[in-house]
Amino acid sequence: MAADAIIFDVDGTLWDSTPFFSAILGDLASASDEALSKKLRQGKSIVTLVSQYGVSRPAFRRACVERSDELDLFEGIEETIAKLHASDMPLGIVTSLPGDTILIPLLEAKELLPLFGTVIHAGNCRPGKPNPKGLRTALNMLDARATKSVFYVGDRDVDQQTAANAGVSFAWASWGYQQEAPDGSAVLLRKVTEILAL
Repeated sequence: MAADAIIFDVDGTLWDSTPFFSAILGDLASASDEALSKKLRQGKSIVTLVSQYGVSRPAFRRACVERSDELDLFEGIEETIAKLHASDMPLGIVTSLPGDTILIPLLEAKELLPLFGTVIHAGNCRPGKPNPKGLRTALNMLDARATKSVFYVGDRDVDQQTAANAGVSFAWASWGYQQEAPDGSAVLLRKVTEILAL
């Protein structure tokens, strides 16, 4: 394995959160799941939507934890991350999700949190993507340098832009929410298990 470190986006990369968040917020706000799903797929922040629909963050967090079994990891993610961790690959997360409110409880529920050496989120690093600060912070925490041998795995243009701004390679998760590979992608991942070959 040639990679010096692998860092992951979360929504659309590790798990399929759009139907999960849509169903929960739809129930709490008596709103249409379909309309919420469309907004999320267009890139709308779940935190913004929770606020706009008048739902408190604590209530949304509780519902996410209580219904965490409804959140689907993409096929092969759990096994792939476990193999990378077992091989001592430095692993991190950089996401725009809020940490304590949503991300950390769900990572714990899915038993993924211990597999990552660092988790950078909206609660512990600003500004967000495409600013490279999050990726650079993650690399510092992993004791790694920003080189083309570091891969940021994500599914959207903003993830590629973030990787480019940080001076690392971008690996496009084709199973995510964006249909076309972002310009400047170093690797096009057709299957989750291809991450093991980075």
